[in-house]
Amino acid sequence: MRAWGVEDDIAGHVKRYSRQCFHELAATHKMEIVNLSGLTWPLSNLLLPLSNYLVRNAESSMSQKTMEEKTIASGYRNVRFKTNFPIWSRLFINNITLFPWLILQSIGNKLQLESSLVLYCEMMQKTK
Repeated sequence: MRAWGVEDDIAGHVKRYSRQCFHELAATHKMEIVNLSGLTWPLSNLLLPLSNYLVRNAESSMSQKTMEEKTIASGYRNVRFKTNFPIWSRLFINNITLFPWLILQSIGNKLQLESSLVLYCEMMQKTK
């Protein structure tokens, strides 16, 4: 898959879901989608090669672990400039500098773009 990255392998992911997959799951299980949003688009898409580089260098030893070990460890990560940032980076990574990207993310959600690397979905049981 185009969006599959080094981080997916290291975290023990086995599948990425599309918007269509969530709609199919909802229909199969008689659920309705309350919220389906793409997060981090387009910034994470642009930074995916850099992310792959940082994760590969910081966590290459994870590739030797079992899927269970990868999954457990995925919640405790320390990748410089990916999950751990020096204090001076706040000059560049803050609510003001990221605001234009938030606007683009909102536009992408309105257009229901399939290219978001992270999808957030809330479902609930259909009421009769």
